[in-house]
Amino acid sequence: MKDSILHVCCPCCRADLEVDADTGIVLSHQVKRPKKPSKDLSKAVAEIRGAEARREESFQKAFAAQKKHEGELEQKFEGLFKRQKGKPVERHVREIDLD
Repeated sequence: MKDSILHVCCPCCRADLEVDADTGIVLSHQVKRPKKPSKDLSKAVAEIRGAEARREESFQKAFAAQKKHEGELEQKFEGLFKRQKGKPVERHVREIDLD
């Protein structure tokens, strides 16, 4: 009977199972308890403030990148506008218009 007992770890809840290989019946089920969070409040506050600083820094980087991108687009538009400013507007002639 000892040879037919399998020790298996559940992929969902990470519990240790003992299963009878012949019948497929679960003989024992031991749930692993999650780690308790640390009780040091100052560490938890420091983590939260650090996360807040990282979010603010990330936001400032994204904001600066967006401003830079807008400036580049504005420069491109101004350059193209100046280049086309003195030229007459040319209309494309379609074959159907020639009839």
